[in-house]
Amino acid sequence: MLKRMAGIGAGVLLTGATLIAGATEAQAEPGGCKPGQFCAWYYSDYSGPAVKEYGDATWPGAGGLTGDGKIGNDDTAWFNNGTPCAGCDHVRVYNVGSTSGKVTLCVHLGHWGKYNKTIDTHQAYNKGDMHRWGPECRSGEPQL
Repeated sequence: MLKRMAGIGAGVLLTGATLIAGATEAQAEPGGCKPGQFCAWYYSDYSGPAVKEYGDATWPGAGGLTGDGKIGNDDTAWFNNGTPCAGCDHVRVYNVGSTSGKVTLCVHLGHWGKYNKTIDTHQAYNKGDMHRWGPECRSGEPQL
């Protein structure tokens, strides 16, 4: 009985250590994007003007180069740090402020990426000026 209790205690301690390690990893996520948020940054190193939103949003300075510290449509890095939910945990980025237009980037839950000309011949910067949460990315949509 005593051995069994010791084994349970060790399991509890191990679980606690795992939770602490998980919290540390979350703090190391790109650019200070908090759990539940979708984030897009001006610079590809996850810095500079940014959008950090829990819901759908049109980005500050939408429509083009702003020169005023707003992201506009000058995005070069993205992170979907959302909360898992059926049919609502993927993020679609649109350009020109309209969801009726073409999806320029769909970001899977937990994925992040940045512009890298050597691997993206479509030049994955300036993808949009708004985003909407929704269902799974569809075939044919540019994806992260």
